[in-house]
Amino acid sequence: MRIWNFSLVLIVMSLLLSCQNKEEKYYPKDLDYIEIPLDPYEIQPRYKVAFSVNGDSIYGIFDTGSDISLVATNKSIVPDKVDSIRLANGKIIPIQLNVVKEFSWGKLRLKDKLIWLYSNKKNPYLSNLLGREVLKGSIVQIDHYNHCIKLTTNAKKIEAKGIAIPCRFDFKDTIYIKAKIAGKELEFLLDTGYSGAFLLKGSTYQSLNFQTPIIWKDKSNNGNKYNLADISIGDKTFQNCRIQEDLLCPHPLLGATFLRRFKTITIDYINKQLYLELPQDIEATKDISLKFSSDTIKPVSLQELSQFYKVFNSFDFQLDSLGDLYEVSSLALLENKDFPLSLGDTIIGVNQILFTDSYNSQIKNAKQYRLVKDKEKNLKTIDNIINKDSQASFHYLKNGKVHHSVFHRRKYLTNPPQFGYSYSKDRYLIMSVGLKFYCSNGKEAFNIHIPWKNLINKEYSIPIDSIHSRNNVWSH
Repeated sequence: MRIWNFSLVLIVMSLLLSCQNKEEKYYPKDLDYIEIPLDPYEIQPRYKVAFSVNGDSIYGIFDTGSDISLVATNKSIVPDKVDSIRLANGKIIPIQLNVVKEFSWGKLRLKDKLIWLYSNKKNPYLSNLLGREVLKGSIVQIDHYNHCIKLTTNAKKIEAKGIAIPCRFDFKDTIYIKAKIAGKELEFLLDTGYSGAFLLKGSTYQSLNFQTPIIWKDKSNNGNKYNLADISIGDKTFQNCRIQEDLLCPHPLLGATFLRRFKTITIDYINKQLYLELPQDIEATKDISLKFSSDTIKPVSLQELSQFYKVFNSFDFQLDSLGDLYEVSSLALLENKDFPLSLGDTIIGVNQILFTDSYNSQIKNAKQYRLVKDKEKNLKTIDNIINKDSQASFHYLKNGKVHHSVFHRRKYLTNPPQFGYSYSKDRYLIMSVGLKFYCSNGKEAFNIHIPWKNLINKEYSIPIDSIHSRNNVWSH
């Protein structure tokens, strides 16, 4: 009888342990498939995801360019390890690391020494990162159409679609993509943590035959160089890709802005393969079509379209809020040395609007201007001008004195991209860079973006039911 009771206890304990093991699944051995949602309304190129560390909910960047995963804490920590890490821009910084006890990302759970906790009191400029140690040994798919990241160790659960991309995986599973730019073949590190399109180290950038670059300077740097170039990957050539130079960058990077061109990105860490899937061809109207099946891809993503008019065909300056006014925060370094604005100058009005009446004594015929102190309205006015107009008159303070100048939009590229596209779920949102309307070809649905008339000097006829508007002819 005692033996039977003891056997019963063993059976119950075995069942309990079995149930517990079914609930406590650890990655990658026991995990079959998970989906991690992305924000469907997010238009910024970085991939932010939610996860849990030691019971705390945290947002971080999904980063295929990072060897390790890093999570910040505001608390002081006793480090398990003191080390140094190299950032994507090449800078090496010291860091104190502590092992995370509990980590979960959807149904994915980790309890070993893979996620490092660090104090952001000493490293405030670092971001929370989910690196390759969480991803390797699996198949990962970034699905822009369904707004999620898929993860599995079962090849039957994720179908790799699109173009098989020439690439190599090193011993750390860093992915290097072969691409041709300005007639030269390079290897680009696939880095979803880099928000730009393409980044080149200084020596590589200078060895290529680019046109004269745009150089943007702010108070913290001597000037960042930007250029546009066609880039060939596999049998496809992508037009007007943004190239940035970074003197400290240890290796060329391919980032999230360029990846937004694709419907899905499939990374097979098991078989060491990479696939990029382009959208389907679409005929929106007789004048508006996006071709992805041709060898040369002309349409760009919304992120690239927006950056084009902020970086290249711009007013050659950018602004930051300064209370109720605006400060010149960055400038394009120009051939024209007589450019009227300087870093730190204060914008007090635009066209016939003044944001303050504090300097009316310096303004001739001040009564002819309209005073608007509503910060929200003024922000919208500035945004509309910066993103839509071909010229505007700005009123600004320089060394305490009021000045007035008319600025014209630079024509860095005389034939700018006429269409952009995105998979945002916000179907009828008017974006600052242009008109956005929902379109479907029966197989998939996404949004087409047309820059404002003043930016491309062209109108398009759009069906009423495409934009839910009273007018069927788009105009400024």
